[in-house]
Amino acid sequence: MIFVTVGTQKFQFDRLFIELDKLVDSGKINEEIIAQIGFSKYKPRNYKSFEMVYLAQMDAFIDQASILITHGGTSSIIQGLKKGKKSASCTKTKKNMVNMWMIIR
Repeated sequence: MIFVTVGTQKFQFDRLFIELDKLVDSGKINEEIIAQIGFSKYKPRNYKSFEMVYLAQMDAFIDQASILITHGGTSSIIQGLKKGKKSASCTKTKKNMVNMWMIIR
């Protein structure tokens, strides 16, 4: 399972969730995805999403994940490192988003 989290700041990260939907549509991602989408306006079509999750649920999702994708928040990065997860931190710039999937694979 791939777990995606963008934190609780009042910023959207629609581009990330749109790109993940495209990767699922194209068959490049076959794994289950669960996403904490925060204040993003885009609602994913191909995977489960939650606006916010409680800390205990976030820990459980990270424990289950084979890959963790974060928005670059310190807490998310540290959790992934502590749990030994393959992780990618995405910036909100388009140039870096395009190559994100290639980096974590």
